[in-house]
Amino acid sequence: MSEIPKAYEPQSVEDKWYDFWLKQGCFTADPARVTDKRPAYSIVIPPPNVTGMLHMGHVLNNTIQDILSRKARMDGKEVLWLPGTDHAGIATQVQVEKALKKEEKKTKYDLGREEFLKRVWAWKEEKGGIIINQLKKLGCSCDWTRERFTMDPEYSRCVQKVFVELYKKGLIYRGKRMVNWCPATQTALSDEEVEMKPQKGFMYHFKVQVAEAPDTWLTIATTRPETIPGDTAVAVNPKDPRYAHLIGKHIVRPLPAELPREQKLIPIIAPMVLSWLAGRVLGGARGGSTGSSGSSGSSSGAATGGAAPAPSLPGGSSSGGPGSLEDMLKDVLGSATGGAAQGGSSGKAPSSGGIDAGSIIGDVLGGILGGGRR
Repeated sequence: MSEIPKAYEPQSVEDKWYDFWLKQGCFTADPARVTDKRPAYSIVIPPPNVTGMLHMGHVLNNTIQDILSRKARMDGKEVLWLPGTDHAGIATQVQVEKALKKEEKKTKYDLGREEFLKRVWAWKEEKGGIIINQLKKLGCSCDWTRERFTMDPEYSRCVQKVFVELYKKGLIYRGKRMVNWCPATQTALSDEEVEMKPQKGFMYHFKVQVAEAPDTWLTIATTRPETIPGDTAVAVNPKDPRYAHLIGKHIVRPLPAELPREQKLIPIIAPMVLSWLAGRVLGGARGGSTGSSGSSGSSSGAATGGAAPAPSLPGGSSSGGPGSLEDMLKDVLGSATGGAAQGGSSGKAPSSGGIDAGSIIGDVLGGILGGGRR
C-alpha cells in the first residue's frame, strides 16, 4: 500500500476526478429533466476576454459561481452554468497589430481589411483556449457542451434581434455623446479602458463680440478651445458690475466661421439664474408650483421639484412668484424688447437675428435640457 504523501499533490487527484466528472456528464444540463420538483437553476459566466489570462479577480468570481452551482445540484436542481469568452475586439486587434509589426514589420493597412481579419481569427484560435483551460484547471463545473464565444454567428444574430426589438419599443436609442477617442486604434474606448493622467495644459484667451453692442468685446478663457463650436451659452457673474448688464444679450460665437451670423448668436447667462430657471421649469413639469401663477406667496415656496428661490439680480426682484414667462424673463434675464436687467443698453434684439424674449428662454432651456438652439 502506497504511503499517503505529507503534502497535497493536486496532479494525482484533480485531473483524474475532473476528467471523470466530464465523462459522466455531471455538469451537462438537460431541460427535459426540469420539473416542479427539479427546478431549473442557471448562471451565465461573465465572459473573460479571450486575449488574456485569469487573474485573482477571475478566480474569486468563478469560485463563488462554482460554489453556487454545486450547492444547487446538491439541492436537486437542474443546473446550467453557461461558459463563454468575450471577443475583446480592441484588445485583440492591438495584440495582433503588435505581433504583425514585430514579426513582419507591417501594419494592418499593409494587409487590408479581409487579410487582417483572417489574422485576428487565427490569433483567437491559437490563444483563445488558454482561459478555458485555466477555468477547467480551477475545477469549474461549467456545461462545456454549451461553450459560447461572443462573435459566434448564432450569438451575434441573437444580439442583433434583441437590439432591434428594444429599439422598436423605444427602450434604446442612438444619440450623440462625448466619447474617449483612441487615435491609435481609431475607435471609441469605454471609460473602464481609459487611464486618466493629470497633465499640464494651456490657458487660451479669445475675444468675442457682444451682438447688441458691437463695440463691446468679452475675453473668454478656456483650456479646451476645440469645444468652441459646441458652446451654447456664455456664463458671467451676475454680481460683477462689469458683466451684470450684459445678461440676456448675446455674443457672436467665432466658430464655425462659415455659419450665418444668426446661427452664431448664443446667450449671455448667469449660472444662478440658469439653475433657478431649471428648477422652476423642471419642478413645474414634475408637479407644478405650490402656489398659483402670480400669487403673492413667499419666495421660498417654489416648485415641488425643489427649486431654489428666485435669485436677486441687479434690477430684478426675488419677492413673490413670477407670473408669465415674459415676467420671469424681465426679472432674471432682462427683456430683450424692453430694457436690460440693469440700465445701460436699450436691450433691442439684433436686427440680423430677430431674437426676442421667447428666443432667449429657448436658448437657456435648450442648454439646460441638452443642447442649445440650432
